[in-house]
Amino acid sequence: MKMTMHINDALLKRVMKYHGLTSKTAAIDLALRKMDRRAELVRLAKAGLGLSTAELKKAYDPATAVDQIGY
Repeated sequence: MKMTMHINDALLKRVMKYHGLTSKTAAIDLALRKMDRRAELVRLAKAGLGLSTAELKKAYDPATAVDQIGY
């Protein structure tokens, strides 16, 4: 989807640099995925997973983390 947005240029450049991104689209996509993931984690936590800390650590797969997605 194409859209016109006003984004802080310095902030966008920093995000691209820090995460090794080569396009503005990738930076926006990453930011949206991180925000979505955080909101989903909050929702799940509020729902009460009923898992212990050890069970949560065992269930977590770092390979699925948004930070691991390559662009």
